[in-house]
Amino acid sequence: MSGNVWEGYAEFVAHGGGFRHVRVSELLNIAGRKAAGARIIEDITKQLAEHGIGHLPPSIPRDQTAAVLLYSQDRPGLGAILHQARQLAENPNPDQNAVTVQVLALTLMMQNYRPATTEQPA
Repeated sequence: MSGNVWEGYAEFVAHGGGFRHVRVSELLNIAGRKAAGARIIEDITKQLAEHGIGHLPPSIPRDQTAAVLLYSQDRPGLGAILHQARQLAENPNPDQNAVTVQVLALTLMMQNYRPATTEQPA
């Protein structure tokens, strides 16, 4: 399947709030495939990554009815937050300084989602 299809899909995910809930069958349709074989899933995973789309679970299931949460990892918003959290959680040998920077970045990104308070602290 051409890169243009995946580029358009990346824009679709980004403009839908930066995330999208799909079934594996939708990803197969975008890829122009019918079955979720190991190589096909590998190719879909590669295409998503090349177009700035992350996904949860970290490994796309082969079950066509399985749910997948896609997110736009390169643009501000909830997708970027999901991407940062996933990177932080998946790092097997974290450098404490890098972790501190990632946690601070994640905290700053999440500030926009904190409800505004009208009360002043005492």
